Amino acid sequence: MKRILVTGIFLVVALFGTIGKAHADGSDQGLMVALVTAYDQVQSKCTPNLPPSFQGVRWTGAHTGGTGRGMIIDADPRLGGPFSYMWSLGPTDLAGYHTSKDIGGNGYWLIKFDFC
Repeated sequence: MKRILVTGIFLVVALFGTIGKAHADGSDQGLMVALVTAYDQVQSKCTPNLPPSFQGVRWTGAHTGGTGRGMIIDADPRLGGPFSYMWSLGPTDLAGYHTSKDIGGNGYWLIKFDFC
């Protein structure tokens, strides 16, 4: 029984250690590149007659640890809106998330736009 408990604790520590190191490879610059690229693609499909004009991001919560929330600011106030993101070691097919490879090549940004 002790061996199972110790093994379980070791696996949990190893998992959380890996998650922390993985986010250290993702940069704010990589996140911004992923956001702009994904936003242009998604917004262009949502409103083909209103081209997007990304202006910036207003963070609406904690922006650390590989997850966060924010608001896309577009030059046209009818466009943009809330989004969330998280860091991942590999691509995934989570429903509603856009996957972008980090510019450093060490992982992926998963971005979910809560509009459109």
